[in-house]
Amino acid sequence: MMDEQVKKAIETLKTNNIRWVHSAFVDVEEYSKTWFCPQENTSTAAAFTEGIGFDGSSVRGFKSIEEST
Repeated sequence: MMDEQVKKAIETLKTNNIRWVHSAFVDVEEYSKTWFCPQENTSTAAAFTEGIGFDGSSVRGFKSIEEST
């Protein structure tokens, strides 16, 4: 089921020429946050299954705060 949903999401991004993805969420301190990500960073299955770091890296390869500046 997840594979179908991921494939459909990626297809939707590409066929509709979506250039940016807007995410809204609440952080661990309960503050509302928004984030815009280029479509290129969300056009792989790993972006949906492993996540994307705020610095554009995968979550597993997330840089320290000092390295992200």
